[in-house]
Amino acid sequence: MGHCAKAWAIAAKAWVIMDKTWVNVAKAWVIVAKAWAIVAKASVIVLRHGPVCSGMGPFDGMGHCG
Repeated sequence: MGHCAKAWAIAAKAWVIMDKTWVNVAKAWVIVAKAWAIVAKASVIVLRHGPVCSGMGPFDGMGHCG
């Protein structure tokens, strides 16, 4: 194996790792987007019920808002 061949082999391995990393990054972004969607929905529910809530607030498990 010449130097060029070794360099290309290393580059190819690096690209495979990069590809896998980007796939994971994309998956992570999807998860983050889903989490934000849930937070947004929760915020809408809280705003609908009004800002005055008993106990721990909108997340006291009871949903006591008035």
